[in-house]
Amino acid sequence: MKRKRTIGYIAFAALVVAKLLLPLAASAYAQAKPEQATEADLKVAYTIAFLKFLSHPDGDDRLEDPTIHMCVIGSGSVMKAFARANGTSISMNEVKKLQVTSSATRLTCPIRKRCWAVYIEHANRHRTAEIAEELRGTGVLVITESKGALKKGSMVNLLRVGDRLRWEMSRSCIEAEDLVMSSQVYRNAVKVE
Repeated sequence: MKRKRTIGYIAFAALVVAKLLLPLAASAYAQAKPEQATEADLKVAYTIAFLKFLSHPDGDDRLEDPTIHMCVIGSGSVMKAFARANGTSISMNEVKKLQVTSSATRLTCPIRKRCWAVYIEHANRHRTAEIAEELRGTGVLVITESKGALKKGSMVNLLRVGDRLRWEMSRSCIEAEDLVMSSQVYRNAVKVE
């Protein structure tokens, strides 16, 4: 069983590298030296990969929108990495452009309803439960990077395990929003609640 999980993780990691990280790396290389890629850049790449593996229910307005609206609550290193990825073309069933919107502490209602996901930076971890409650019923994926965030309403929580960036997930929170995440993403999570 452990070998299957390892093979699944390797397959997912290879897919992330082939489909997402290489194009992002090429874009980043054009703007900066490759050795400047940071953990924040990797968090952005993983977040975009999660969006590629996410399905919204039929009839959701986001499916017709040529833009993937990514909302970030915070102003730290992850927001800066998202800003560098802003405007990136993402190949899904069709090519969509990534549009990043940020706020230091909260998003307005019209912006919130268009978001595919809201990323809550660590500095705002104390607001995770409040933000998750505000987003309930909107079909928005809540992504965090803080220990214990799943218990506060996060759906995907990025965390460092040793020298690797990994993730844990709340299947019940994802499914409560009528969202469907690929089973491959669940299989490679360190924990699924």
